[in-house]
Amino acid sequence: MQADIVRFVPSNLKVVEAALKLAEIRAGEDVVYDLGTGDGRFVIASVQPPFYARKAVGFESKTFLAEVASDNVRKLNLQNKIEILNADFFNHNLSDADVVYMYLEELVEKVKPKLEHELRPMSRVISHNYEIRGWKPSKTVNVIAPKGDQGPFLLRPLYMYRMGEI
Repeated sequence: MQADIVRFVPSNLKVVEAALKLAEIRAGEDVVYDLGTGDGRFVIASVQPPFYARKAVGFESKTFLAEVASDNVRKLNLQNKIEILNADFFNHNLSDADVVYMYLEELVEKVKPKLEHELRPMSRVISHNYEIRGWKPSKTVNVIAPKGDQGPFLLRPLYMYRMGEI
């Protein structure tokens, strides 16, 4: 699995909230995908107030993390809104997504052609910390937050791209 080369660094909750605001979630309508969901914090936040995504899907290639994310979803009784897949997102069609979130480091350039081929016009892609070369962001936000849940505070850029405007 290609996704196994990325190490797990959780997105700080302040960054998650800023990314969801940047994504302009349409309550009750949007389907959110998280490529490398880790502990599920992004998909969980996306279906809860104030965002209310209709559905969220988290892809996680690491079995342990997929189990952690699934447990977190179950603890909050959100199984009817969130699906956690212990799978490599490269092997799944992403065309149902209205919003795709990714914090992928080495894989950003590898996932770019897949996003271009599968996402519908006006779908939003939020990339945490890594620009997608050759695409023009519709919006950029800088968040001051630690890397993960601890450590020194850093400037955490978020890039929002709209398919069809890249």
